[in-house]
Amino acid sequence: MALHLRQAIAPQLCRSLLLRPTISISSNSHHVSSSSAATTTTTTCRQLTIQSSSAKSPIIDLRSDTLTQPTPSMLQAATLAPTGDDVLGEDPTINALEAYAADLFGKNAALFVPTGTMSNLCAIFAHCHYNKSAEIIIGKKSHINLYEGGGYANVAGVSAKQIDEDEDAMFRFDDVRDAFHVDDDDHYAKSTLICLENTHNMLGGVALSSDYIDAVGLGAPMGSILVGDTEFIRLARRARKRLGGGMRQAGVMAAMGMHALLNHVERLNEDHARAQRLARDLGEAGFWLPRDGKVDTNVVFFGLPEDCTLTKEELPPLLLQQYRVKIAGGYSSGGKLFRLVTHMDVDDGGIDTTVEGIISLCKR
Repeated sequence: MALHLRQAIAPQLCRSLLLRPTISISSNSHHVSSSSAATTTTTTCRQLTIQSSSAKSPIIDLRSDTLTQPTPSMLQAATLAPTGDDVLGEDPTINALEAYAADLFGKNAALFVPTGTMSNLCAIFAHCHYNKSAEIIIGKKSHINLYEGGGYANVAGVSAKQIDEDEDAMFRFDDVRDAFHVDDDDHYAKSTLICLENTHNMLGGVALSSDYIDAVGLGAPMGSILVGDTEFIRLARRARKRLGGGMRQAGVMAAMGMHALLNHVERLNEDHARAQRLARDLGEAGFWLPRDGKVDTNVVFFGLPEDCTLTKEELPPLLLQQYRVKIAGGYSSGGKLFRLVTHMDVDDGGIDTTVEGIISLCKR
C-alpha cells in the first residue's frame, strides 16, 4: 500500500532562496550581515511576488495537484529537521515519518521512497521476490500500466495481465478469475499480485470503498510511503536500493511530508468541495461528465458539449490567453476529455474564473 506525499501544499514565497543563507544590506547604515533564509529571504520573496503580480494576474493551474508549492512553515520544518544516513537506518526524521505512516494504516512497517512510481515498483519487486515467473494483474487504465514506463516488465521482470475496471475503479470478479493462474500449468506464468489503484486517476479520482479494499490514497508534498508487514518492507527496502532510491540525509524531505500529514489533511475536503462545484457548474452548462458528474476527490474530467463553438485543441490555449487558466486535455475517449485537478494553490476565486472562462469560450 502506497501513501503518496505530493499534494496539500500552498504557494511558496521563494523556495530556492529559503533553503540557503542570505546576505541582508541595511539601506540606512550600509551594514552587511548574514542571516537565515527563513527571515531575510521571506521579505525579499514577498517583494518579488508583489512586483510580478502587479503586471499580470497569477496563473490558475488546474493541470495537476503535483504543481503545488511548499509553504514557508513546511520549508522551515525541512531546514530544522534532524538528519542521518537513511540507508543505515539512522535518519530520525525519516524513521519518525515511517513509524507514523505505519501506525496510521495499522501496518507493521513503512518505507520512504522518492516517488510514487518507485513505490509501486518496490512493491512489485517485494511481492514477486520469490517467484521469478510472476505475473501481475493490473487495470488497463491504471497508472502502473499507462504512466510508469513499463517498469514492471523491463525493470522488475514480471509479466502483466490487463483487465478492465468499471466506472467505480473496481474489477469484476469473473475477469479476475479468468485472468488468474495458479502454478499448475507450464503454459502460464503464476499470478502473484493483483494491483488496485486508489484513488484512480484516469477514472476521475474515484475512491474505492473500504468494503472493497483495505487501502487509502493520500496526497501531500513530495515522496511516497509504502506500508505493509515487516517482511514485505524488508524486501521493498532491498528493491529500493537496487533502483537507486537509497537516500542519505533525506530527513529534509521527510520533514515536509510529516508536516503535510499533521497539518494539511483536513483541508483536503476544501479541494474536494471545489472539484464537486466544478463538476456541478459544468454539468448544468451542458458539458459531458463521467459517472453522471459524481466526484469523489479532487479530479474532474469533462468533455465539450455538442453545441460548443470550439474544438478540443482550441480550448486550452484560449483559456490560458484570455483567463490565465491552465488545464490538461487529450484524455480518454479519443482524446476528447479534459482534466481539472483542484489543490491548495487554487481558491474559490480561481474556481469562479475557471468556470466562467470555460463556459464563456465554449458557448459564445
